[in-house]
Amino acid sequence: MEYKALQGALKKASKSPQINESNEDTITKFYGQQLRKVIRIIQAAQESLNAGLINKEQFARFLSSADEEITRLCKEQYDGEYTDEINSFDVDALDSNEVINMEKYPYAGGNDCSFDALLAFLTRGSDTSPAELEEFWQTMRPPPWPTTPRPSPDHSSLLSRFSSKYSSETVERLISTAPVAKVDILRSVLEAHMEIRSYRICNPTAMALNSNYLALACAGGWKERECIFYRYIIPGSDENNEHQGSTKELDEESDILGFYEPAQRLLYHSQHLWAQGDCRIKGYDAETNDLKYTLRGVEYGQNGAFGVTDDLVFQMGKSGKIFSWKMTKLQEHEPVMFDSPEDEKPLGGRIYSEDWWLDEDAQEKVEMSRGQKPDSSTSIKGLGLVNVISPLPYSTKYLCSSTGYPEDKNTYAVKVFDLGQVGADADVVGIGMAAGVEDFATHVDLPNIYVAAGGDHLARIFDIRYPIAQIFLDGHMTDIDCCTIGSSHSEVPLVFTAGRDEVIKAWDIRHSKACLYELSTGTLRATSLAFHDERSTLFAACMNENADRLGYHHDYDEFDDIDEEEDGYDEDATHWPKQSNTAPEQFGQRWCQVDHCVLEYRFKYGAEKTFFPASESPSSPEW
Repeated sequence: MEYKALQGALKKASKSPQINESNEDTITKFYGQQLRKVIRIIQAAQESLNAGLINKEQFARFLSSADEEITRLCKEQYDGEYTDEINSFDVDALDSNEVINMEKYPYAGGNDCSFDALLAFLTRGSDTSPAELEEFWQTMRPPPWPTTPRPSPDHSSLLSRFSSKYSSETVERLISTAPVAKVDILRSVLEAHMEIRSYRICNPTAMALNSNYLALACAGGWKERECIFYRYIIPGSDENNEHQGSTKELDEESDILGFYEPAQRLLYHSQHLWAQGDCRIKGYDAETNDLKYTLRGVEYGQNGAFGVTDDLVFQMGKSGKIFSWKMTKLQEHEPVMFDSPEDEKPLGGRIYSEDWWLDEDAQEKVEMSRGQKPDSSTSIKGLGLVNVISPLPYSTKYLCSSTGYPEDKNTYAVKVFDLGQVGADADVVGIGMAAGVEDFATHVDLPNIYVAAGGDHLARIFDIRYPIAQIFLDGHMTDIDCCTIGSSHSEVPLVFTAGRDEVIKAWDIRHSKACLYELSTGTLRATSLAFHDERSTLFAACMNENADRLGYHHDYDEFDDIDEEEDGYDEDATHWPKQSNTAPEQFGQRWCQVDHCVLEYRFKYGAEKTFFPASESPSSPEW
């Protein structure tokens, strides 16, 4: 099809359906049909590009139009209150796409028997017997943990639950073809041999990882208004501290970042740790944590994500604005604290300090410099306010997801912009989401592949060269908050995803094309994930949604003096959140972590299956 024909077909396919019924199933069906038509026309446009019937510029314009139509249809369905949730597969699942499923249990942790009875009544009728009700209810809950696959009964962690589709034969074949030096670590990752540790922190807001350090910014203090910083030194691999053979815990250090509000973003680049908080961006020496730079960021309500390259620091603003600071022009300065003498002049003047709502001790930790103004700014057409970005390996391009204000372009597509091409438009490279993207994952071993985790409960695997997802990861009951890629030393890349359903899922997207297993987070919600390839370790920053800003815990069964426990969990492990998304017996050991924490899943060949920070419960013994 030529360009004009494609545009006409798109306009026809994306026409809002005329619906005279109020039945939700009927409405969803009609909208699903329209959305699928749009995706098939996008597929036709890709074929036209490959055949030379349209050029790259026309294809880019067509994708932008299709993105707007998909977003409009999704929002129309949401805003019209036709449904609370759109079936993501109505949006972009084609026969040629691959879907990797993992068992989902809608009411794994629920215990509302009246709702169970109502649900059974609506689905089975009023003559439902108790036996039929119990049979139906069992399909909503995970099967008993002892019935699930256990590839290594002596070493697979009790806090892992393997998929019914797990293939030991495929795993053994992969291991048999791996280099001898990598066999042990590969087996440990594929069979979940791991040591699990937890480190208590305040409510996490951001996490960053490099070869030597794990950094976390948290909301702490009175009503979680302070910016609390933790840095953990990762055990090395020198002769006296071989990681794979060590049970050494992370060494914790804490320091101040100097913000008057919790920092929202962290990243390591070269020799610096960069943090974004309140309306500023600060740069620190990665080894000493000493403050070096303060940059005056974009004002409230318009401050999007930031990034760092070898040449500049940049921050996204409203309506596709990008503000940048050249590395060669950055001004080093000494910190000027809240209680510093008046003759000490902060860089860029003194920040306003009348409405912080911080106590005196917290105020003394605030660095007062307004910071250095941007050197330049530019605009990228096609972007709104960008809150999520990720660099593409070996290029100057960045993936981004735009949330935007009403006057901004606000679509669900993945776009890419190029810092190396001034004035270039943002191009749509990933299309079909039924909600916004929450996180991206890329890896240098997979330069053309990226993962987009979204608010429509799916993670998608894209090839940057094609606009429609190649693989769909369908295994979460809730929004997916975060994702990361672990390369397993380039042998078997795994994708890890996590959200509000209190589990981390591990997906093999290349070989077995399956979700291998899920890991318990101790009834916590993982908000950030990072994988340390050299140490074969997964880190998860986790928050407890049952703890309020004052530190009180709510809605637990048999909650007894947990706040007094020094280790962050009850020795008897008898408590459990009433609204948990996981069941107490969903894993081989009952584990309820009551504090915000960072979890370390250290893959180690031959690890003891009981190596984790939870004690055996007399009421829930090891299976």
